[in-house]
Amino acid sequence: AQQSVVTLQVFDIMGKHITTIEQDVFEDGGNEVNWDASTVNPGIYFLQMRTDNFTATKRISVIN
Repeated sequence: AQQSVVTLQVFDIMGKHITTIEQDVFEDGGNEVNWDASTVNPGIYFLQMRTDNFTATKRISVIN
């Protein structure tokens, strides 16, 4: 782990960009981000984290 610019984005099941939660420099070690999902409908979404040399995508569920 190292200091890096991190972009966290949410996409719907069809791949449409819903929101960018964060785009900032994250320090080496643990970081925490909160997302207020009250503006989206319940369902399945994909959370994508990108840095200069790493991309990870996780499926998430939004429920009432």
